[in-house]
Formats: sequence, structure tokens, C-alpha cells
Amino acid sequence: MKLNEDGQKEAVRRLEWWEALTPGEKKLICNLMRMLRGAKHSQIQEVARAAAKWERGIGCFIKVRLINDRKARVVISCRSTSRSLPNVSPNQD
Repeated sequence: MKLNEDGQKEAVRRLEWWEALTPGEKKLICNLMRMLRGAKHSQIQEVARAAAKWERGIGCFIKVRLINDRKARVVISCRSTSRSLPNVSPNQD
């Protein structure tokens, strides 16, 4: 298995974004992708081509969005120290 620059196993890192989802989110994504895969077998060629194109694009978008969303949640949760800095007031004009 390939190691990334942090020395973590890449496969484990790739699954973290999926494991963090709620069952409802997982079901929605699976149903959406299943619908697109089914549309690829459409009798209408334009629909089949569009479904093949959008399946790849939407799959990539979902993964990137969820991976970045997970990272953003971690960063935001670590920023709590900025509230306790001396001479820093949220009401400064």
C-alpha cells in the first residue's frame, strides 16, 4: 500500500471522509450515483452520454467537497484559542 507524505496509509485516509458521513448522507449519495449509473444505459443516446459525463464529475465533486469539508471542520474546531487572546475583542470597530 502506498504511503503519503505524512507516512499515512493512503487507503485509510481516503475512507475517512466516507466514514464521517451520516447514514442519511451515505444513502443519498449512493442513490444519486445509482441513478446516474442506470441512466448510462438509457435508450436515448444523449441521456446515456450525459449520465456518463456527470457520473464522473459529480462523483469527483462529492469526494472533493466532503474531504475539504472535513478538513475545514477540523481547522475551525482548533481555532478556539483565538477567543482567549489578550486585548482582542470581537466588538472592536
